[in-house]
Formats: sequence, C-alpha cells, structure tokens
Amino acid sequence: MKKVRIIKQCILCREEFSCTKSESAWMVTCSSQCSVKYRQSKREVRKCVQCGVEFECARSIIKKCCSKNCREKYIRRDKIREECVICGKARYIAPSKHRSKTPVCRKKECFGKLISMRQEGLNNSNYIGRIRKVECIVCGKEVKDRVGDKSFCSMTCKAEWQRENLRIILKKIAERRQREIARGYVRL
Repeated sequence: MKKVRIIKQCILCREEFSCTKSESAWMVTCSSQCSVKYRQSKREVRKCVQCGVEFECARSIIKKCCSKNCREKYIRRDKIREECVICGKARYIAPSKHRSKTPVCRKKECFGKLISMRQEGLNNSNYIGRIRKVECIVCGKEVKDRVGDKSFCSMTCKAEWQRENLRIILKKIAERRQREIARGYVRL
C-alpha cells in the first residue's frame, strides 16, 4: 500500500515540500537547515534571577536560572538548613514544614534510632517504674496496673463494676451530650 503524500509550505523559506500524512502533523520545515534556523528563532535571551547573567534558552522551556548552581541557590534562598541529629546530614526545608524539635533525615535507620532514643527510660510505655501493684476494685486480687488505668484483674470484674456503676456512667454521658449540644457540636 502506498503512503499518501501531502504538499506543505515551509514556514521559513516558503518553498513547497512533500511529506507523508503522518509526518504532516509535526513537519513544518522543508530541510534540516531550515529546521535548525526555525529552532534558533524560537530561542530567547533571559536574565538569571539569582546572579543576573544573561543566558539563552528556548521559549517553551520555563527556565529562570543560568546554571545548576544558581538554581540550587535560588531554590534554597528562603529555606531553613537542618542537620540530622543522628547522622549529621544537612537538608533544606521550607519554613512552613519546619516543625520538628529534633530534625531527622529521611533514612529509615535515622528515624528508627530517634524513636528508640525517645522511648528510653520514663518515656517508654513498658517502663517498670510506671507499673504499680494494686488491688482489683471488685474482687480484691493483686493486679499489676499502669498509672492512670482503672484497676481490674479481668474483663468479668470490669463488666461487673460497669453494671454496678451504670447510672453514674450514663449520667456522665448525658452531661457530655448536653455540653456538646450547648456548644453547637451536635445537631438535634
């Protein structure tokens, strides 16, 4: 099967040239010399936003800086420098993302070490000093309990205590609901 040829006119020299139907969508010049001239005509001179040096680039490219070094300086102009407390590697972040009291880089090892540092001693939820021995509220058995928890030896004791204190629990729930309604948190 023969390919259908189409006759087009060159954008630069106005000469007619032929091309296939599939090439007609992107082919706008008749030769490689016209193509080079056409690409050069689409270039423009811009001024670097970082150092002020003039540089040449294509109009279609969104380029503000003349080099990679200027681009890095321009990107970091408003950013805060943070060093990882574990490995010492520096990184630059936007002021809006600067929240951490102990900055850590994005490596899994560094983040894991920071978490283990935070979980030492009193900060650890399994710290023995925080566990106390108390009596079960219902049956009187000795129970290891964490500070702040209710002291029950089993779920059955807890259920029994809740049955006995159901009126108190329901009253607290009703009071909380009334406060939420008064503040406008809950629709009726």
